[in-house]
Amino acid sequence: MTAAMKLEGTEPVGEAPILAFASDAETIEQIGRIVPGGRRGADIYEGGPAGAGRALDQGAMPTVVIVDISGSAQPVDEIAELSAISGPGCAVIAIGAANDIGLYRQLVTVGAADYLVKPLEPQDLRRAILTAHSGESKHSEPERRGEVICVVGARGGVGSTSVAIGTAWLLSDGFGRNTALIDLDLQFGTAALSLDLEPGSGMRNALEHPDRIDSLFIASAMVAYSDKLSVLGGEEPLDELIEFKPEAFKRLTDEVADIAEILVCDIPRHMIGAAGELLGSAKAILLVTDLSLSGLRDAMRLRTALERLAPQVPLKVVANRVGHAKGVELSRAEFEKSLDAKIDCLLGEDPKAGKQMLNGKPLAAGSAKGKTAEALRALVQQIVEPPEDRPGLLARLLGGTDKAKKKAAKKG
Repeated sequence: MTAAMKLEGTEPVGEAPILAFASDAETIEQIGRIVPGGRRGADIYEGGPAGAGRALDQGAMPTVVIVDISGSAQPVDEIAELSAISGPGCAVIAIGAANDIGLYRQLVTVGAADYLVKPLEPQDLRRAILTAHSGESKHSEPERRGEVICVVGARGGVGSTSVAIGTAWLLSDGFGRNTALIDLDLQFGTAALSLDLEPGSGMRNALEHPDRIDSLFIASAMVAYSDKLSVLGGEEPLDELIEFKPEAFKRLTDEVADIAEILVCDIPRHMIGAAGELLGSAKAILLVTDLSLSGLRDAMRLRTALERLAPQVPLKVVANRVGHAKGVELSRAEFEKSLDAKIDCLLGEDPKAGKQMLNGKPLAAGSAKGKTAEALRALVQQIVEPPEDRPGLLARLLGGTDKAKKKAAKKG
């Protein structure tokens, strides 16, 4: 049985638990396929927020309102008004043509339960409806979604994975945040190896078939390093071609964001084109390079590409393994002048930290009091504010307790 199709102007029935207004025939037909008829069906109309508002004013009492904002001049204001009149037991799901994270955040802020981009994905709409039916509507306690930090290496051997691991460890162990480290290099990735973990299985299959990504997959594929740090990666055969779907990256991180406060994504440089949407949703992007001439060339090219893919996301340049090859390194001043950007974090070659990493210890943990760890902590603190309710641990991370600082001040 299919959902009933109606046009704006027809008297709303007001009996179905789902009331939908869409602006085009294709979307109307999609909703009709996704939401079966009968007891849990939908009344579907042609229109937008104005039509949905009239239906509610005329007495319709749905539990979910799906409304198309594609043709709306002021979508945020209209969703805010619709959310206000829909009642405490009704969730508003907005749909539209704009793939805009800023618009999504505004709509959620004014009361929308979700915002989905057309053409609609059956799994996304079903999940949004089920979430609304389970009582997690706009009037529930807002769920904290995971923030994303992307790490990209300018070239092989610059230590971008070490920086990603160190960042994730600091966020989990230092800031006490529930953190997920995602290694998207399924053939040569070393995040799990560096932490002395066996990578989980199934990530390749999920990235090739995004519709299979769900909470059950995440639970089975993630491997715990500690109570607050988990790793998601793979180790696929080198003689096989892996073809990822571009939409898989965003879907994967969306699922992980339901269980982790912060996601650190280690992205191979050859995959940034496919991961454009993921990069665009990030809180910050770390571009890791060394100070070699080839590192400069590739950092320049990547910086241009990343600024084009995610112009609104802060880009932090991290110079890593500085001093490893002194004879062929550019000076910091030369590198910054040629790159036309400052180096936000400089991490020196640290043999002690490197030796600890052989035992599965993250970069920042391997030499906790060294300059390398201190510089990485300072960078992480620029991106993510440390929680105020952890003063003791935070003080140790940032250079000692208040008592220790006072003692040092007296000596000075």
